[in-house]
Amino acid sequence: MNRYMLFMALTAGILSAMFQQSSFGRFGEDEEVVDQNDVGPVKIELTHLDVNDTNLKLGFKIINDTDHDIWICDSVNTDGVRDFEVFMAEDNQTLVVRRRFDLNPDQAIFERFFKGRYIRFGPGQERTESLSFTIPPPRQTWFEGETGYAPYAKRLAIEIGYYNEDLRELLVNIINVGKKLDCDSDIFFSSFEEELAYYQFFGGFVIAEVFKSTDSSPRGSPVYDPVYDGGEEISMYHMGYVHMGEKVLRATINDVSIPCHLDPQSETEPADVIMALTGFDINDTKLELSWKIINNTEHDVWICDRLFPGDFFEWFLDVDDETLVIRRRFNLPEGQGWEHLPRACYIRLRPDQEKVDSISLSVPVSEHFHFGPLLGHGKSATRMALEIGFYDEDLPGLILQIVEMAENLNCDVSLDSPVSPSLDPDDKNMELSRRFFPGVFIARFFSLESFTFFRNSVTSGGDEIIIPYTYQTLNGELILRIEVDGVSIPLQRHLPVVE
Repeated sequence: MNRYMLFMALTAGILSAMFQQSSFGRFGEDEEVVDQNDVGPVKIELTHLDVNDTNLKLGFKIINDTDHDIWICDSVNTDGVRDFEVFMAEDNQTLVVRRRFDLNPDQAIFERFFKGRYIRFGPGQERTESLSFTIPPPRQTWFEGETGYAPYAKRLAIEIGYYNEDLRELLVNIINVGKKLDCDSDIFFSSFEEELAYYQFFGGFVIAEVFKSTDSSPRGSPVYDPVYDGGEEISMYHMGYVHMGEKVLRATINDVSIPCHLDPQSETEPADVIMALTGFDINDTKLELSWKIINNTEHDVWICDRLFPGDFFEWFLDVDDETLVIRRRFNLPEGQGWEHLPRACYIRLRPDQEKVDSISLSVPVSEHFHFGPLLGHGKSATRMALEIGFYDEDLPGLILQIVEMAENLNCDVSLDSPVSPSLDPDDKNMELSRRFFPGVFIARFFSLESFTFFRNSVTSGGDEIIIPYTYQTLNGELILRIEVDGVSIPLQRHLPVVE
């Protein structure tokens, strides 16, 4: 197995701005970004910026205000070169300067051997860094394929990757759980799509394979030392499309003007799934929304259409105390007080097809949630956001591919396997199984007689499938989102209002 092979912008009237984002990215988890304007225990602060006709100089400081160690990405080495990536984002406005390692490789560039280094960063510790590059900046990237183009950048963003957990313990636990699952660690891929599915849903085996020589390797081995010797740094090879949960510190500066004569990319119309607001009305008694989803791609996509029990959305005031979120998504953290596992119905939307939908809520709006309240405090909302989940791929085909792969790997999907939902949810084995071996978990659901509805809907070839709640293991659900600003939506609160 060769591990190293490897906007949408739409304005609907003057009320909406739509963007598409990843809920549990195609090959990894939800990307957690900590912005300089957010108050958090791990922070990045810009200390200086100087731009002239020939150079850009940037300084920043990273602060660990937690009570535990974190691990900061200190370098990314390519052919012996240690540097930041520099490129124009697809918004054609933001010049991105980043040092991260847990990213998908650009296949055209990823022929070089990549190694990333993380350093331990203790509680209360601060670290100051600076960098400098010429103006206009040269495009330098090995994790980004298509990028934006603009003669000037209006915004500058610095991104640093880090782990807000014990990285060494995480690696060791992944290796140990991989052993307990007792699957074959190798498989033949008949297509690139199969290989990507393996990385996404059985990635823990790839990680374990990288370190499989540790059992017999003597001390001094370059693989053995970083993980088992308890030092202040860990170096690891890039693992292709396997993601381990690196988080992102991000600081931005707006209203800049930085010459960026980066090479323009080919200008083609984006083929996307888009959502457009078609109606918005709020009065003293009702909030009414209508919208349509359009598949502008050349392939089928699958839209979250219904949630069970009940054909419901969720709606609640977000933690920003300003946004009323109305959503219909399924790949979300487990809620509390469930009597039965929920289910979701996804429907096929073929190329050029449209799906028209609407919702009406009583005003004042009383919150209704199922997957757990991320609630703010306030008497009214000044912004409304609508979110719909979807899969931009052949969802039944993906599930069948996962099940077949689990069979070929001879994975244990029995009731007493390490991924059994009956285990204590706080059990480390369960947590790691869901996070790094989700394909085993999905295959187990597929095999159970109590979930025949799942299996039958996937194999029927019809235009809808019913999926049980799989504890966020069916990665890849994306989000269509519309925002409406400058509104006033009265709320009827279940929690005390903070004045």
